[in-house]
Amino acid sequence: MGSGFSAVTKLATDNETAKTVALNIFDLSKNDITANMLNLLNTEYENTRNFNHPNIVRYLDCNLDTTEVKNGQEKKVALIAMEPIMGGELFDYVANSGAFDAKYARYYFK
Repeated sequence: MGSGFSAVTKLATDNETAKTVALNIFDLSKNDITANMLNLLNTEYENTRNFNHPNIVRYLDCNLDTTEVKNGQEKKVALIAMEPIMGGELFDYVANSGAFDAKYARYYFK
């Protein structure tokens, strides 16, 4: 789905529910992933996991110490599973297509 400063986001399937989730994968071997950052991730998860609102992304699960195996190679990672938001980011849409007219700007601002 994408990548950012500290994580790669991929679509995955929850084995228990068979639902699609957005899985943020943090490579713990990178120097920019500190214990403080992991504490902040855990705090963010704990503070938002019970939110249930149509305009807030739901956090579904968090594992800050697991192993990813890819091509026979093991790597320590932290994972956060969230509901997927399809369609891309609003910023990218505006950057590629230009400013919204007033009607659409009001809709997204609301």
